[in-house]
Amino acid sequence: MNLLCWNCQGLRQPRTVRELERLVSVHKPKLLFVSETHNHQKYIESLWWRIGLKHVITVTEEGKGGGLALFWDESSFY
Repeated sequence: MNLLCWNCQGLRQPRTVRELERLVSVHKPKLLFVSETHNHQKYIESLWWRIGLKHVITVTEEGKGGGLALFWDESSFY
């Protein structure tokens, strides 16, 4: 099982999202943990189809702090 963790310092910029897509494409993680997303839950949840991992759990940002997201594909666990 592959796990990719990234402190992305915000997923607001298209360049950052493209880099996330590239990292997932190259490393093909089964689990992806992203910290410091600095974005709303609905936006983060909308990224699952772009990165190819079907499930996501998010913790929204509070004030200037963070935001977390955990993406995974259920086939990873069988």
